[in-house]
This record gives sequence, structure tokens and C-alpha cells, in this order.
Amino acid sequence: IWFNLARLRYEQGYHDQVRDLLSRIGDQLPDNVEAERKYLLSTMAIAARNYREAEQYSRQIDPDATWKTYAQYNLGVALAERGNYPRGKAILGELGQMEPQDEEQLALRDLANLSLGLKQLRIGENRQALENLSRIRLEGPLSNQALLASGWAWFALDDFDQALVPWRVLLERNA
Repeated sequence: IWFNLARLRYEQGYHDQVRDLLSRIGDQLPDNVEAERKYLLSTMAIAARNYREAEQYSRQIDPDATWKTYAQYNLGVALAERGNYPRGKAILGELGQMEPQDEEQLALRDLANLSLGLKQLRIGENRQALENLSRIRLEGPLSNQALLASGWAWFALDDFDQALVPWRVLLERNA
């Protein structure tokens, strides 16, 4: 009951109540629910900008649970954007090269590569951005964003002919 209430409060945006509700839970949760509990605790720590605590919770999640991948992604993005870019880059880079077990993890791998590539593009690491953007599937939900960003990375490198390649691919796609 405490877990379901905590999850409901999280979805409603009452984050201050989530941690209290989760702390009332003992050790009797099934593995998949325990993984989600640790994910929620990690997310609450990220919201409080307590990245060490978030990483500790993330490490405690069962490695086979998809919740671990979500927790690592959220932590990587938070660190790259607000805390510690090198550590965030390492986490997102690792996720961007993982061997996905299912379609959901494949999508998370693409998302990690896109997030890291866009961050690198914003801070002028254009060659590294191209490397990460090139790992994204050409036929996936994030492919158009990756193609657009790749063009901008080539443009920033003053290689205008290369910039046109992904942009032409975009022009040929159904908007």
C-alpha cells in the first residue's frame, strides 16, 4: 500500500511526500517492485540535487531491471547538465554503447546518445557529438532529431558539404 501510494504521489507531483512514504516500506517487496522503489528514491535524490545519493540508489537496483537503465539515464543527464559533466558524460556514454536486451532498452540507448550528443553540440564538442549521434538508429523515433543535430555539428565544424548529407535525408522523409 505504501509503495502504491508513493508512486501515485510521485505521478501527482507531490515529491516531498514520496520519500516519506517509501521509507515506511520494509524488505518484503518483490524484486521488480523493489527495483522501481530504488528508482523512485534515486529520482527523488536527483530532484534534491543529491547526486551521490542518487548514484548509490542506482547502484542498488538489480542490473537486469530496466529501472536501473532509467535511473542511470536520469542521473547521467542531471550530472551532465547541472553537476559534473565528465561523470554525466561517462554514464551516458556507457548507456549509449550498451547491448540492449529489448526494444525499451534500445530506445533508451538512442536517447542516451541523443542527450549526450546534444549536450556536446551545445558546449562545442562537435566531433564527439557526431560520434554519439552516429550511434542512433536511422529508423527510430529519435532519428530525425539525430540527423538534424548531425547536420548542425558538421556545420559548426565548417564542413558544409557534410552538413548537407543528413539534412537532405531529412528533406526526403515524411514530415
